[in-house]
Formats: sequence, structure tokens, C-alpha cells
Amino acid sequence: MIRVCSYEPFDLIDLLRQTLPEWREIKSGRMPFEYREILQAVRTPPEVIEETESGRDSLRLTESVLRVA
Repeated sequence: MIRVCSYEPFDLIDLLRQTLPEWREIKSGRMPFEYREILQAVRTPPEVIEETESGRDSLRLTESVLRVA
């Protein structure tokens, strides 16, 4: 079933600004979010953020080693 919404042109933008604390307005193009910013926005404890980043760093290192091999 298709659901039709009756939003005005900028209603979605306003909703995102209110709902997503990591929202940042840009003039054109795109801007990537860092994992840390998203985790902080949802109030993740600092030690969990550090552990997540450490795991991502280990994964990047493993990927770079495997690419060389």
C-alpha cells in the first residue's frame, strides 16, 4: 500500500532538524558524518565510543594488510 503524505517542501528538513541532533545544514553537496558524532548525538558513553573507534582502526589496519598481500 502506498501512503501519501502531505508535507510542504521544507517540512522534512524541519523534522530532521528537530529529530536528529547530528543534523548540520550545508549549502550544497554532502558532508559525511563521523561515527563519533553520531554516537555522541545518541549519548553513547565515551568508553563505548573509544572502543568502537579502536575496533574500526583495527579493521582498517587489517584491510590495508590484506590489500598488500
